[in-house]
Amino acid sequence: MKINSRIIWSIISILLIIPLPMFGQGYGEDPNAIDFCFDPGQSFPNKPSFCQRLSGVKEITLLEPSQKSQWDNYIYGNFANYFRSLGLKVKIIPTSDYRKTSSNEYGAPIVWCNFYGSASDYCEQANSLVVGLSYGTSPGATDQLVLWAVDVPNKYNWEFRISGVPNKGIKLGEKFKKTLCSSWSFNEKWEFRPRCIESTLTEQKLKDEYAAGEKAAIYQGDDYRLGFYETDRGDLFLVYLGGKERNADWKIGDIKATLEKTSTPGVYLATWLGKWKQTMNFTVIISDGFLKTYDEDKDEDLYLQVFPTANNRNKNEGAAIISEWSGTGFALKDGYIVTNYHVIDGAKSITVNGINGNFNTLYHAVVVGADKINDLALLKISDSSFTNFGSIPYSISATTSEVGEDIYVLGYPLTATMGDEIKLTTGVISSKSGFQGDVALYQVSAPIQPGNSGGPLFDKKGNVIGVVSAKHTGAENVGYAIKTIYLRNLVESCANSSIIPNANTVSTLPLTRKVKLEKNFVFFIKCSSDKN
Repeated sequence: MKINSRIIWSIISILLIIPLPMFGQGYGEDPNAIDFCFDPGQSFPNKPSFCQRLSGVKEITLLEPSQKSQWDNYIYGNFANYFRSLGLKVKIIPTSDYRKTSSNEYGAPIVWCNFYGSASDYCEQANSLVVGLSYGTSPGATDQLVLWAVDVPNKYNWEFRISGVPNKGIKLGEKFKKTLCSSWSFNEKWEFRPRCIESTLTEQKLKDEYAAGEKAAIYQGDDYRLGFYETDRGDLFLVYLGGKERNADWKIGDIKATLEKTSTPGVYLATWLGKWKQTMNFTVIISDGFLKTYDEDKDEDLYLQVFPTANNRNKNEGAAIISEWSGTGFALKDGYIVTNYHVIDGAKSITVNGINGNFNTLYHAVVVGADKINDLALLKISDSSFTNFGSIPYSISATTSEVGEDIYVLGYPLTATMGDEIKLTTGVISSKSGFQGDVALYQVSAPIQPGNSGGPLFDKKGNVIGVVSAKHTGAENVGYAIKTIYLRNLVESCANSSIIPNANTVSTLPLTRKVKLEKNFVFFIKCSSDKN
């Protein structure tokens, strides 16, 4: 049954575009001003064949009836497998919009899809096609199978007919291939490039803006070189400055992402433009000379800040990009707190939240000792209103733990997206040495995220055996923690060993009870480069 083309045009008339804000039109007539404008994107001069358009597609959205017979499962299953054999992702959407309207001369039902108001909803990305089937068929009968596809962004549609549907999957797959495309390969020129925002920002302009006191920086990753910039009105975004992939599709100055501030300093919600300039929801964290991105699947990419350098930042403190950041710390006796050196590095103000489980009161802290080499810092509460932490339920281990030992971690990771409540992760000690064989570190399998830095690593009895310091960005669930022997050395060099808790009162308790008691002694550390 042929689908009325007017119906299709009526429901796909809205062109999908990337909903990014307009930042303004620069700074007047100054030829060196930063300007922002819309790129209308790529349009096809002539309608491509289905095979040509398919070669620029990464995902197929396949519509199926929500109620299917055994024969339906055979037809639709082989249809999905055909696209998977091309290396495409297939997203199957069961829909009640499929209607049985009549029967053919052999008595087999003709099934068709009512498109009203649905095609654009199913096509979530610019490089996804909506496809479906319409057929009147029964095993062994002379039948007809109608295939259709819709390119929602470009308002194209295709229709094909197959007569004589075989009852073997291999032969049916061959029919699909012969009908749709005699050959197939990915061809970038046929991809759809939606409209985007471009700017006149270059590396030199970013450096000039930074020198003029604006917030700007440059980051280098494996795939992209990105520029960070904040406009006078507070809009934040990342711009494309180069990359090894798909250079023909990106121009220097194209907007790579827009950033939205969260309640956690240095953590942003981002509208990110993917390889094909489709929108994706990212989390971006800028801290300690790094920019980290987390996509919708929580996969992480790391970018190193290459400008400004440390020397630049010392000369131009007023233009620092990140003025606030956070980490985790835990209690020793007499108001002392342990965290990482990289958590407090550059901080002019340090506050501690969560003492005795109270998140309504902030206490100020000062650095009393640091071990830059082993990434450790010792803080002390400086507020006169502070009394004490109470009875600390854990001890600080003086021995080295073994590979395979169960461990757990408490901390405050990614509070902007994961919430302010303390988080527990569990795992084992994977190795008694860390990154590149560093003997000062344990390698652990407990998941670690930004914000966990400085938190305690506990053994199964609830003893602190390490200080969480980093994760391996190139591996799954590989984190590192500094062994407590190095913490003991720092304490003895700048304070007194008497502040180290040695009595463990939770060793026989189940994990839930351990966490309930110990979490009141694990704190949210907030740092600022501005003096409060």
